[in-house]
Amino acid sequence: MKKRILLFTTSIVLLSGAIMSYNAGPVTSGLGNRTGSQGSIANCAGGGCHASNNSATFLSVTLGDSVTGLPINGGWQHDKTYKVTVGGTSAGKTKYGFQLSAVYFDGSAEVQAGTFTIISGTDVSVKPSGNLSIVEHNQKLNMNLGAYAYTVYWKAPPTGAMDSVRFYATANCVNDDGSTAGDQPNSIRQAYHRQTTSVAEVNANIRLSAFPSPLTNQLTIAMEGAEKGQYTINVFDATGKVISTQTEQVSGNYSTTLNTASWAAGMYHVQVKHGAAQKTIAVVK
Repeated sequence: MKKRILLFTTSIVLLSGAIMSYNAGPVTSGLGNRTGSQGSIANCAGGGCHASNNSATFLSVTLGDSVTGLPINGGWQHDKTYKVTVGGTSAGKTKYGFQLSAVYFDGSAEVQAGTFTIISGTDVSVKPSGNLSIVEHNQKLNMNLGAYAYTVYWKAPPTGAMDSVRFYATANCVNDDGSTAGDQPNSIRQAYHRQTTSVAEVNANIRLSAFPSPLTNQLTIAMEGAEKGQYTINVFDATGKVISTQTEQVSGNYSTTLNTASWAAGMYHVQVKHGAAQKTIAVVK
């Protein structure tokens, strides 16, 4: 790994990754958007600067409460501020770099979704690149016992018809030994859906849990005290694709178990819908 590090990627566009030979991020260094979103020169973790995605580096993007940072339930709301965390693990590495952006699809192209704000410090900044705002490191960032995470504020768009925001993230984890050998880049596209009912209504109607997380070969989805009626249970992967769906008649307590042996490592969202109410929680494999 080279001492100088670069990037990260996700979509609302979130992007995390590290570009070799630079302490500053790609935009600052004149290399532009490398998150993998529309307008990117190349995805650093996809051969643009480093080797192909490396499964040894786990990467996720989490949209959380603006105060606690805990994953949100029920989707995001217009004009509300959230914490977005890009992070993961990479055994044996000590430094990392990243880029991050957020977009929505307007029918013809991916365009900027919401605004990013740095919570504190000067080791990361928000830079314009084309029609997007990119969050990227200004210097090498420290890992802690093989784990890394960086959190920024994201304010959702004030109005609009978009129902889904994509975060692109790309990250590169390195051992800072002055060589390029052993770089562990990875990239991800994570979709988050807009909430269509109030938090109060969702939480009142559906009490939902999903475990274990991290999961291995099985995932149990459970509800307690559910109103009698028909419920739809959907599971979305990191791109927003539905990978599992089922409809059940439920009254009171209910649980179901899914076989997840064939699921790839990454973040998933479990959504339960009952009439106009819905609730979504995140799990990781």
